[in-house]
Amino acid sequence: MARENRIGPRLGRLVSSVPELSVALGVVTLGIFVVTEALSLGVGSMQRPGAGFAALLFGGSMTVFAAISIFEQLTLARTAASENKQTANVPKFRNLVDPLLIITLLVSYVPIMRSIGYVVSTFFFVTAIALIFSWRKWSLLLFSAVITGFAYVIFYILLGVPLPL
Repeated sequence: MARENRIGPRLGRLVSSVPELSVALGVVTLGIFVVTEALSLGVGSMQRPGAGFAALLFGGSMTVFAAISIFEQLTLARTAASENKQTANVPKFRNLVDPLLIITLLVSYVPIMRSIGYVVSTFFFVTAIALIFSWRKWSLLLFSAVITGFAYVIFYILLGVPLPL
């Protein structure tokens, strides 16, 4: 609150959301990079998807959702300042470490999956992501197992995608 009193409520809200904006801008940049790389691999068609098809969907989704996040952060800063309300109902990361942990998990997931297998690495990956988002219920392990099993059934059994087991 002291920061808002010194620099004004609108700018104070914007300054307090700088970590979230920084991470969202980084995700937009990463998403654009993934899209351009996916296009260079070739996306194919709906009947015969190419090597870059899934990456194009993933990168495009990353870019769109991060852009929405940026828009929401900027809109909330402006709205909260005009209404002079707290943005306590807006989910925020506890600090800048959480987004960096998530990025580190995402980057390390594939190499770890290749070494210890899909099922074990995905279970621990989903559990770690849920813990970062402060989900500390007893059903966390069940949730991780269900997500891992669901992805296994979809990709390995239904779609026939080879997974490192």
